[in-house]
Amino acid sequence: MVTKLDANQLATRYGYAASFFNAVPELKKLLAQAVAAQWSAEEFSARFLNSSWYKYHSSSLKEWSALKAKEPAEVSKRIADRKASLQAQTAKLGITMDPKRLQQLSEWSLMYQWDEGALNRALAAEMHYDPAKAQLGEVGSMQSQIRENAAAYGVSYNDKDIWSMSQKMVEGSLSQEGVLEQIKKLAMSRFPGLVDEINKGLSVREIASAYVQAQSRLLEIDPNQIDLATDSSLQKALQAKGPDGKPLAGGMPLWQYEQDLRKDSRWLNTSNAKQEMNGVASKVLKDFGLQT
Repeated sequence: MVTKLDANQLATRYGYAASFFNAVPELKKLLAQAVAAQWSAEEFSARFLNSSWYKYHSSSLKEWSALKAKEPAEVSKRIADRKASLQAQTAKLGITMDPKRLQQLSEWSLMYQWDEGALNRALAAEMHYDPAKAQLGEVGSMQSQIRENAAAYGVSYNDKDIWSMSQKMVEGSLSQEGVLEQIKKLAMSRFPGLVDEINKGLSVREIASAYVQAQSRLLEIDPNQIDLATDSSLQKALQAKGPDGKPLAGGMPLWQYEQDLRKDSRWLNTSNAKQEMNGVASKVLKDFGLQT
């Protein structure tokens, strides 16, 4: 059985890193085709040299080759400067890169005159998902912001999806605003009765504030411990439907939500429940003339 090679393995066979191809949309597509068909190095080389991108950049390659031959010290200086710049950028982002790979990217970016977009795509391609390792730097901040925004709208993503979104943000194909729009759309799909409020700029957390405070007061729990995305009573309130089966605009009436909370077994163990029941018992006794 022939072992099928992935993008990184094929790129290495062709003498490059996958990040080189991922930096250029046309070449990224070419590599994907090579992976699907398992092209030989010869076939890939022929298609690579025939690509529009290579034809356009062949002149810059010739210029670079000429410069290397005439002024090798200048070439070394430019590569060293670019490497230092990329090292600072990867450190800021929180991306760990092998020194040899960084050296390669530094030279390739100069040889083929990559613009900022190509550089960002190449760096994003060097990101590797590791669930056991905390993400640092700006990428870690991006991921934290995604989690915070998702929590504010009562939805959640798994770690791999959040990592994937942060990678797209590094490469420039997705913005923080774009992520927020995705989150809002997911929230509106999950809470159809809240669409108008969300479109007006309110987050689900803001819409649910009265419910959260009611639950905190009646069940005597810290409001910060109430999770919009997982709390079953909140989900029921925010996804409430009317007698016609259609979503209730704005969610369940607050009085009904409080009434439902008093049916929760946790409420029976609260001090306010005991006070309320003692008050009811006292009124009954007074009504029967058994207590003054």
